[in-house]
Amino acid sequence: MGNCQAVDNATLVIQHPNGRVDKHFFPVSAAEIMKLNPGHYVALLLTTTLYSSKEAPNNNTPLRVTRIKLLRHTDSLLLGHVYRLVTSQEVMKGLWAKKQAKMHQKNGNATEKNISDCDALGRKKDDVKKNTSTNNQLNETTVQKRRKEKLGQMNTREDVDKAAVAQVHKYIARFWYQAGLPFNLIQSPYFKDMVEAIGAYGKHLPVPSLHDIRGPLLSKELEYTDSLVKPKKKEWSRHGCTIMLDGWTDHRQRTTINVLVSSLRGTIFVKSIDATCFVKTEKKLFKLLDSLVDEIGEEHVVRVVTDNGKRVHQEKDNLRSMFTSNEWVQNTLSKDAKGREATEIVMMTPFWENVVYILKVMEPLVQVLRLVVGEKKLAMGYIYEAMEKAKETYMGYIYLKSIGYKSVDVDGLPFDTNKDDINRGALVPVSTKPGREGLRQVLDSRNTRVVPFDGWGKIDCEERRRGSLKNKSREKLATWEELLEVACR
Repeated sequence: MGNCQAVDNATLVIQHPNGRVDKHFFPVSAAEIMKLNPGHYVALLLTTTLYSSKEAPNNNTPLRVTRIKLLRHTDSLLLGHVYRLVTSQEVMKGLWAKKQAKMHQKNGNATEKNISDCDALGRKKDDVKKNTSTNNQLNETTVQKRRKEKLGQMNTREDVDKAAVAQVHKYIARFWYQAGLPFNLIQSPYFKDMVEAIGAYGKHLPVPSLHDIRGPLLSKELEYTDSLVKPKKKEWSRHGCTIMLDGWTDHRQRTTINVLVSSLRGTIFVKSIDATCFVKTEKKLFKLLDSLVDEIGEEHVVRVVTDNGKRVHQEKDNLRSMFTSNEWVQNTLSKDAKGREATEIVMMTPFWENVVYILKVMEPLVQVLRLVVGEKKLAMGYIYEAMEKAKETYMGYIYLKSIGYKSVDVDGLPFDTNKDDINRGALVPVSTKPGREGLRQVLDSRNTRVVPFDGWGKIDCEERRRGSLKNKSREKLATWEELLEVACR
């Protein structure tokens, strides 16, 4: 039956058959629990200890029985007690255990009396044992017959339920297909809650009207959602939050900006902004961000994230000048470890070259994704065509790098006139476009060792690893021998 958990006088515990435990801090009626859990009964768990004789506590093992006290629909569930939801099968088991305990106690008392009579009158003890075993056999035979009758009734009920369940499933599926709902919505926990609530109500459930759905019910759901969001908003004042802006344009060229706030407790959708007539200039963007920061709380916001990567790259010089300004130098954050790390990243040339690389690589993929998730459902032919174009564009960013190549300036190569050498570095790629093999031919003619992009990825990881050992962002590999050794691992 399960173990009763210790509760105080102000707590009500409901144990479910699947092991889940619900705690309430106010008394409820058994009918309310049964409505939420159709097909179950509410029972109070009572644990008793029985003995076969008066002397049993000293020399025999006690018989512990967990009894089920079924409650009526009108009974109230009291605080400080533990209740359990039981099925019909568990009820039968509980009743059988209760009856068996009474029989055990009754037979034990009768046996004790017969034994005492035998001691006084000198009668045989075998007669008493024989009568006890005969009574037990008769009782077991009666219980077995009742069990068979009960199983027959349950099988008949299951046959009837199968037809009814199939009928209900048919109407649910028909509604699903007519409304064009995604199939994965069947896994939503809210759909399961809806079906269980309808089944608990029973027949003649009034259907909500259009006014109810778009009016009172919507207002109540909004209040419920606000109650879920309040604990997350409290986290903003403790650990701060991040404002995230996600802009997108539909097939009608309407621009929408989604505003989200992220914190340790999760991400919250705040609102959507119609930016169709919104001019994307630095002043307008600053005005928008300033209003959002004021709305959420300037003391809560620690950073702002947007999807406008190109604009960020265009503001590279302004961002660098911010970290070299007197205001930043005099700020206490500039002396902090994280502040120094941020300054080092922004001032690094490879960081901005990596930004350019990410924009070039991800742009064709994002264009395909926008076609797939757009409001207008395009034919698969258009999708395949966009994918092929993305492949061609993506192939234009195959990177080749050379190690140990010194020569004169060659058209198309990132030549460093100061060092009289081709630029080297894990984030300084040499790009080749489809059908243009001149770069590779030039490198081969000079007997230059070419390292593909995955090899330079290994070099990048090794430089970062060595830098982390010395509390630096990276440590450059100085010699060509080291570069080749790491790239060819």
